[in-house]
Amino acid sequence: MATEEQWLKIHRLAMLGTVPAIAQVATRRLAEHWLRVSRFRDMEELCQQTVTLGPHAQTFYYLAWVQKRLGKRADALQLALKALRLYEA
Repeated sequence: MATEEQWLKIHRLAMLGTVPAIAQVATRRLAEHWLRVSRFRDMEELCQQTVTLGPHAQTFYYLAWVQKRLGKRADALQLALKALRLYEA
């Protein structure tokens, strides 16, 4: 399994190459780890970068979750609704 540093490098390269699928996988791996260790600001920044490549339900879900933890409840609700709409599509 890749280390955190390796996933960050994978994400950075996917962003530079505009490869959403790879960036989304890296985001999922990092977000799941960062949730466990309360790295909410890092997770927020990573998810915001990833969604610039295009909408992705799971990334919106992670971003909603972290926004809620950071006290941004209105933003969290909007992001959760975006995620739900994408899951339903």
